[in-house]
Amino acid sequence: MVSKAPKLLFFDVSKTLKPKFQCLMDLGLFGPEMVNLMAKDATIIERGLVTHLRPVIDCLRSILGCDDNVVKALKRAPWYITQKPEWVKDLVHRVENEFRVPCDSPSFLYGFKVLASQKKSTLDRKFRIFKIFGWSCDDILQMFQKLPFCVALSEVRIQRALNLFMKELGFETAFIVSRPTILSFSLEKRVVPRLNVLKSLDEKKFERKKLALYIVLSLTESKFLEHFVLPYKDQIPDLSEPLKKIMAS
Repeated sequence: MVSKAPKLLFFDVSKTLKPKFQCLMDLGLFGPEMVNLMAKDATIIERGLVTHLRPVIDCLRSILGCDDNVVKALKRAPWYITQKPEWVKDLVHRVENEFRVPCDSPSFLYGFKVLASQKKSTLDRKFRIFKIFGWSCDDILQMFQKLPFCVALSEVRIQRALNLFMKELGFETAFIVSRPTILSFSLEKRVVPRLNVLKSLDEKKFERKKLALYIVLSLTESKFLEHFVLPYKDQIPDLSEPLKKIMAS
């Protein structure tokens, strides 16, 4: 542990290190997990035990439900525990009041994690992109309430997805708001290759299964192949080539 976080050598073992390590072990962090946490952010040990670590852990526990979930969250984002308790409480307030996600909603935890990882200025830029495409504030909030992950996507990815689905394919805002998962689909690996397969079949006037485009994009890879590629492998041998390259990458 010291090799990964040499700063530990400057602290008193009995008065500082032992009680703080014990606090983290009581939470459920041991051995390699503790080492990795300290290696990612050794400033954790600089936080006061009574004034900081315990209050933050209590806040996180009240939000995430149990110690196991707190440990999982800290493994992904150790900086949670270096934030002030007020930061945690303020974030909870934002999720519940600004984004209208009640704490008992299945989306609350995901919303908390998304907002914790996004600066307000970054969120504002992303929301402006949605508004350029005609979305209202209520549209954005409804999408967030269903799938918070959508606002964690990069600005470039959001813009490209909205351009394809709304400008090129003609999807209405209300349709995407009610089915926000569509924004999470990879354009390169899923959406565009499948659109090309459908286009090829239609151009060659083959009879194919008539499913709504959203359903087609939601199909698993094996189901898509079963419905739209394998039945035509003799007539169009190269139909599956782009898909094979994607799966191999």
